[in-house]
Amino acid sequence: MEHVKQDEMVAYISDTLSGDVRVVVEEHLYNCDDCMAHYLECLEQEAKDIAMNESFTDKTMTIMESIYPTVSKNPVYSNTKNKTIVHYILAASLTLILVMSGVFQNALSITDGPKMQNDTPFTHKIMDRTSGFLDKWLEEGR
Repeated sequence: MEHVKQDEMVAYISDTLSGDVRVVVEEHLYNCDDCMAHYLECLEQEAKDIAMNESFTDKTMTIMESIYPTVSKNPVYSNTKNKTIVHYILAASLTLILVMSGVFQNALSITDGPKMQNDTPFTHKIMDRTSGFLDKWLEEGR
């Protein structure tokens, strides 16, 4: 079986081979360890060549910018964000002022505050009933 030639290997790496020739090269690389080792060496060399090329980044960025156009910064978004922060600060400040001035102190007296103070708490009622039930149960059990 004939090994893959250097020019075919370079064309295979750069993806410029026709479909039929590409299939033949792939099958040969799959079956021949020597050609696979040579292919890997060529790939490493290609990677080094790309890394050494100083204009690689510039070319890549130019291509990326043509594919994905940059989005300009929207000053309206920044302005909206600043307004939101100012509104939160104003709301927090007003709340602190109202709490410190005692406006909310009389809020319980407007509701059922006195009525709630005269009633025994619900948890105490439950505890009393439970202890009464247990006392009866223990007396009946003796």
